[in-house]
Amino acid sequence: MPLLKYTSSKHWFSDLLMVETADMPLPRFRKTQLVPKFKEYDKDNNGYITLEEASSILQNPPFNFPSGKVIMLLKKFDRDGNGKLDIEEFAGFYADAKATHEEIAAKFDQLDRDGNGVLSPDEVCHVIQEYMGFDQERARWMMQMFDQNQDGSLDKTEFISLWTSMFG
Repeated sequence: MPLLKYTSSKHWFSDLLMVETADMPLPRFRKTQLVPKFKEYDKDNNGYITLEEASSILQNPPFNFPSGKVIMLLKKFDRDGNGKLDIEEFAGFYADAKATHEEIAAKFDQLDRDGNGVLSPDEVCHVIQEYMGFDQERARWMMQMFDQNQDGSLDKTEFISLWTSMFG
């Protein structure tokens, strides 16, 4: 077993899974914990998670990732390049997706200054200007582009779509 160094990464859980799954099979206890989740998403029961199945995981609640993010994650964890994930590849894939979702959700909560569950146009525009360097007009245009229900604000689902589009 390789020595693991302490990491201060926000993705320590998925980093740990990546180290374990890159060099050795999943420990029996972790595999046992993942089997029910794997079976839930393996709709055709072929022992693999396909791109279509991965999309159904990540493009729906709680993740709500855009299709580009799904493809990126699938490619990242598909070690043998066969276009699908076995249980060991799925472990890293799912851990990374959960960590990314939790990080974005925490960012949303941090930005939702009034705690009402939506980000106002000013809150969203501030983020876009700060992180992307866009001017006010372009920031407002982007905000409107991701406001799917056209209510003038972004809820958590809309924000996740915006954030993953901006930063992958």
